[in-house]
Amino acid sequence: MQKPTLTIFANFRIDSEERLQRMKDSFLSFRAIDAEKWVVNIRGQYKVEARNFLEEQLDSRLMMFQLESAEGWFHDSRMMSREIDTDFVLYWIEDHINMVTDCNIYDHIVEEMRAANVEFLPYSFFWTAKRYENIKQHEMQYLSWLDLDISTLDLLLNKAPKAYIIFAVGIFSTQLFKRIVQDDDTRQAIKWPQDTPFNFEKSWHDTHWLPVRIGLPKSELFASIDDDSVEPGSCLISRGFYRQTQPRKIMGMSDHYQPIQETTLSYLSQIRNPENLLQRLLVVNIPLEKIDLDVEDFICWLSDYREVQDRYSRSNDVFIEKCLEHYIAYKFSELKPGQVYIDIAAAGSNWTDCLLKRGVNAYSLDLTYPEGIHGNKIGANAAATGLPDNSVDAMSLQCAFETFRGGYDKLFIKESKRILKDGGKVVISPLYLDARHFILSSKNSDLSSVPLDEGAIRVWREDEYDEAFSRHYSPEALADRIFSNLEGLFATVMYINNLDQFRIRFPGQRIYCDFNLYISKTAEPVSVDGLCSLSSIYNDGFYEEQKDASYKSAESIVPMLLDVLQPKSVIDVGCGVGGWLHVFQKNGITDICGYDANDLAADKYFIDKKRIRTNADLSSSNFRIHEKSDLLICLEVAEHLPAEVAEQFVMNLTDASPIVVFSAALPGQTGVNHINEQSPWYWREKFNKFGYTEIDFIRPHILRNDNICWWYRQNITCFVRPDVLTTNAKLAALAKLHGQRNDAHKLTIVNEWVLKHILDGEHLTTCSTEPEKNNNPFLSIIIPTRNRAALLYNTLDSLTLQTYPTNRFEVIVIDNGSTDSTAEVCKYFEQRIPQLKCIYDPRPGLHNGRHSGLDAASGDILVYADDDIEAQSSWLEGIAESFVDPSVALVGGKILPKFESPPPKWVDELRSTTNTGWSLGWYSILDFGDTLLEIPHEYVWGCNFSIRKDVLKKVSGFHPDSLPQELIKYRGDGESAVSFAVRDMGLKAIYNPKASVYHVVSTKRLTVDYIYQRAFNQGVSNSYTSIRKNRSLSAQMEYAPPSNTIHEAVNRGLVDGFNYHQQMVQMDSKLQEWVLRDNYFGENGVP
Repeated sequence: MQKPTLTIFANFRIDSEERLQRMKDSFLSFRAIDAEKWVVNIRGQYKVEARNFLEEQLDSRLMMFQLESAEGWFHDSRMMSREIDTDFVLYWIEDHINMVTDCNIYDHIVEEMRAANVEFLPYSFFWTAKRYENIKQHEMQYLSWLDLDISTLDLLLNKAPKAYIIFAVGIFSTQLFKRIVQDDDTRQAIKWPQDTPFNFEKSWHDTHWLPVRIGLPKSELFASIDDDSVEPGSCLISRGFYRQTQPRKIMGMSDHYQPIQETTLSYLSQIRNPENLLQRLLVVNIPLEKIDLDVEDFICWLSDYREVQDRYSRSNDVFIEKCLEHYIAYKFSELKPGQVYIDIAAAGSNWTDCLLKRGVNAYSLDLTYPEGIHGNKIGANAAATGLPDNSVDAMSLQCAFETFRGGYDKLFIKESKRILKDGGKVVISPLYLDARHFILSSKNSDLSSVPLDEGAIRVWREDEYDEAFSRHYSPEALADRIFSNLEGLFATVMYINNLDQFRIRFPGQRIYCDFNLYISKTAEPVSVDGLCSLSSIYNDGFYEEQKDASYKSAESIVPMLLDVLQPKSVIDVGCGVGGWLHVFQKNGITDICGYDANDLAADKYFIDKKRIRTNADLSSSNFRIHEKSDLLICLEVAEHLPAEVAEQFVMNLTDASPIVVFSAALPGQTGVNHINEQSPWYWREKFNKFGYTEIDFIRPHILRNDNICWWYRQNITCFVRPDVLTTNAKLAALAKLHGQRNDAHKLTIVNEWVLKHILDGEHLTTCSTEPEKNNNPFLSIIIPTRNRAALLYNTLDSLTLQTYPTNRFEVIVIDNGSTDSTAEVCKYFEQRIPQLKCIYDPRPGLHNGRHSGLDAASGDILVYADDDIEAQSSWLEGIAESFVDPSVALVGGKILPKFESPPPKWVDELRSTTNTGWSLGWYSILDFGDTLLEIPHEYVWGCNFSIRKDVLKKVSGFHPDSLPQELIKYRGDGESAVSFAVRDMGLKAIYNPKASVYHVVSTKRLTVDYIYQRAFNQGVSNSYTSIRKNRSLSAQMEYAPPSNTIHEAVNRGLVDGFNYHQQMVQMDSKLQEWVLRDNYFGENGVP
């Protein structure tokens, strides 16, 4: 026999932050109950916040309502109860109860209820074994039971105060629960009030309750958080399970309790990934150096500075961490006798005493000292020291910078610039860098007077450690708060690459100073004894750093070059250690030759050193290439050469080969000895002078390949002598698709690693010698989203790679009340997408978001996209060119699947085939081939739906899902109605294969249950369309199951959804009025 099924039901009001927090705590105490469904309605001021929280936690198990009808609680609960189809209902009566037993007990309880035909089980707030000592009990493992009559009812009332045993609090059989809330006679007899489910004073002896078999739990199930109405000593607070540090009414308001997983330190520590942080630092163009510390040097230093050991020996597992922080400060500061050094936030430290003994003029600065300078102690705020200008050689902060509240971290940077001497330094160790930007504090800390950083979240320690305030930066926040405020200072993030060596050497020690910040009042590179860092432009270390990534890139690119260009010989100018030549060699090219400025040991090269012309002065006007080859490559070299030799250098390349694969850094890309960063136009003009034509065929194929270094994905292109095209048919074909462009935007595919620098100055296209033509239509991309930040990130990321000019489109993200990191994702992409704006519109519903986007759109063409698509680079270009024809009003394109996991075989059975191609509507997948064609209007689908703005207004907008998806009866026909209205206007719909996107199909969608639900939703839409067309209800549909299981689910869903909607419209006059409204939006819309 299958186990009984359970729904958790709740209908309450949340009108304060306190109650919102109580509800979260209550929910988290019993969310692990194995319930098939949660049916919840929340009213009140904080209903949106409560809904967002529950949806994030429960996902598809939640059936969420936000009803607050004039008829009151009973009417709304009656509507909700129709969604209950399980065996039992657990009634979550209050927002301030917590479960105190193992959630697994509920599986056993409902099994015993079914076995004994128990219709109702009251759960207790405080259980004592004597409560039912005079009641005859039937032995079961988890509950006793009795048949309720007047005598047993009196006994219950005498032995158990109403606060503990009431019929409204507990687990019901679904039959009894629906009898209570749906039976008109019961409702009338009990005289239900509006705001409470049961009139506790009048319902005890109601005959409709008798006879009922009642179960009595043998152990405590729930306890109240507070003492509102329960026996003293019964609540969680009094028993120490729930900590109270302030009067209850202000606990929620001061945000003292944040049990949500995403706001706990343990969760954020778990997701912290240093490799990801390193990549994100590069994305926001923060200078970064990976450093190896010498363990033996540290040990020697520690023996010389025994005072440091003595000071921190009591720190137990952080002893080495504290010593390392001082070692890093000492090494990077390069302190010398006679220099002025300040230890910031140094109260209780003996570090300055150590340095004074060694001749350094060391001072401790701290707010707790008396104001002014007293010996070697300075009483002052680090952001306003009062010290003279240009008076300090070095400063350091050990576990201090993170404690600077409010804007004092920014102010400290400005103060450092003022008081540092030229060449002065600041060392911050550790730099707290995390996946999220957050403020960490203890549960007891009062931060009511401290403004929260913009974009930061508040995180609470889960242990008893007392920490008032600790700022943890995300890479993006670090760029915004610190690196954007340097104003003449120079800063580098130092990543300690070998901390594991220290952890092995010092077992049991917590060592966490992986990221550190070095700031100087000079542009000189960091070079410190005992640390491994860059000390020259091209030394062994430089090549070691480059070769692995470069080699992997070559392995991905070279096979494509061989396939298209078909060379038999290759020259690499600026070949480094010969990695690319070695990959050519592995692929069968034996005639290879390299040129490079350095002369390294033979064992440093990938190929025979004899094949490399070392000590080649590429920057000299006398440089010449003596060999000839079928193909010459020159990758990320030209930016290192003076501008005055650029043209001569290009001439040398073209003299040596008819085909040149070329890559050079863009303006703002930055790098070691980049002295001539130029736009693509600059180099194209040089090659054109010598008769070479650009064929930019490589980048479109590698833009999304993470195995290839970003600088190649961004910059690599190909220049050819025209006669080559007469003998190479494949290259000639590619030239027609990717040849030299007259429209400037074709070369402005700017990679994420360099975009921010470029945007800080003039846009790349303004550097062109060819002015950009502005006859391209302006597009407004509109993306409604809610709580899907990770998917939104990928969608926006794909928009940074578009071939369409960035000054001809805008991106509008409509945030429908997200509580995750959506806002932070938008803020991050504001640095990468020139015209991006995020609009917060908490109104639920996809089409509310779409209409908000329409209101904000500046473009004549509206491009609607889902937040789980990834656009191909030609997407916007394909859309724009399709609207050249004024008779075209709708444009779509390929929608290709991106499955999170391999799809089951039955997915293929859902395909529909037409004479133009195939589609799979249940997953919004469509492929009509590689030819531009006119298509039926219904095949322009919502995740890739472009329309003229004036046309959308004329058809009165979308018939909206104007309420949350949970209220499925309010589902409209969305873009389908728009498409048919456009068809009726005589306007065209176009399919352009260039306007292609990938659509993410999550694993949870690859189930028969999902297909049924999707079909059910469509059935509701079909009913909606039918009622609007016929102005009346239709006959109930009947379900005739086919033999195939998946098609059975589809047919059943369509029928069930259709019938459900028809019934709802018949029962609810307001819903019927909503369905039959003439228009929803636009020139003729009903407000």
